[in-house]
Amino acid sequence: SWYSTASGSTQATVFSISQNGTYNWQRSMYVNTNFGMTAWNDVVTISTYVNLFGQWHDTTNDRYRAIAAKIPSDASEVTWANSYHYDEQGGWDNYFWGANIDSEGNMIVAGQITGKTEMMIKGTIVKMNPAGEVLWAKKVEHIEGSYAFVSCWNLATHGTDIYVISGVGGDAQFSYNDQLLVIKLDKDGNVIWQNTLGNDSSETSGWYTDGNKEIA
Repeated sequence: SWYSTASGSTQATVFSISQNGTYNWQRSMYVNTNFGMTAWNDVVTISTYVNLFGQWHDTTNDRYRAIAAKIPSDASEVTWANSYHYDEQGGWDNYFWGANIDSEGNMIVAGQITGKTEMMIKGTIVKMNPAGEVLWAKKVEHIEGSYAFVSCWNLATHGTDIYVISGVGGDAQFSYNDQLLVIKLDKDGNVIWQNTLGNDSSETSGWYTDGNKEIA
């Protein structure tokens, strides 16, 4: 089956579509009726389960929180749903953008945290086990000491290696896509290499690797 997502004013929906285009089911989810929009930004499947990644708006504190959820492929129930925070001060928005699965069945998620009072964006890379428990989390910031922001958009895995595609910029308000930042990490989150690519306004969100060639 194929899975697609949509967002509403207070809830997010995942759709299941068969390979011949036949509609199977849809399931809408929300964090709390008092909270604002929930959005799913990526979907990955493991065996008979669907894993969803995105963010929800906590209107009480006016903060966006990263969220992940796991449901069976028949959408019969929610196996788990967790909210995640990666900012020390508590005053940052948290987002999950793209996700993938490694050869051991763990989930790797790319995202960002955004400062509310200081204009700063830091990339996040998070590794979770199938139960949604965080194995490790890394922040990506101030590459070469010259960027106001780094936003990790998407990633690919080859075995247990992780390839992350990010955008970096010198001005968090105006220069959103100065260059692309490509990072390779091992299974423990250690950086093997990183390179910046492209010129002003470089942008991509797709990523593929066969272990030897990486295409963004």
